[in-house]
Amino acid sequence: MSEDERYQECWEKALTLLDRRSHSALELRGKLLKRHYPGTIIDRVIRELARLDLVDDRRFAEEYCAYRLGGGRPLGRSRVLAELRRKGISPSVAEAAFEAVDKNDETSELDRALAAGRRKWKSVCQREADERKVRQKVVRFLAGRGFSAGVCYEVVDRLMDKG
Repeated sequence: MSEDERYQECWEKALTLLDRRSHSALELRGKLLKRHYPGTIIDRVIRELARLDLVDDRRFAEEYCAYRLGGGRPLGRSRVLAELRRKGISPSVAEAAFEAVDKNDETSELDRALAAGRRKWKSVCQREADERKVRQKVVRFLAGRGFSAGVCYEVVDRLMDKG
């Protein structure tokens, strides 16, 4: 297969992947590498996709933040930023995207943590009678979702007040 044919095949595969959902440049590169396309061809394809505005890490980061903050599984700031870093988004771009989305989101981090904490609280209380262990499990759960310690303890305090 000629290099031009290989490029065309890689281009079509990249478009198919982007048709399913947005990808960061690093994510797309990784998926194309798994399909054994040469790195030089992948780089050319990604440059052309970026030139055509089909791959844009900033836009991807904002879409990802909106999805993770508004989805059914609420996450905290640190978890969303860590996921973006794993997807190849620079810390500054990730922070800017998070801030842009969070500023326009009507639910606060505390609200998202409360939503997640309520469900966990109910399930833990059904299995655990020791109030201290319930608190610990809910705090660990929320911390694992990326909520700050202050938010985790605020949620637990509010949930305990409601009984």
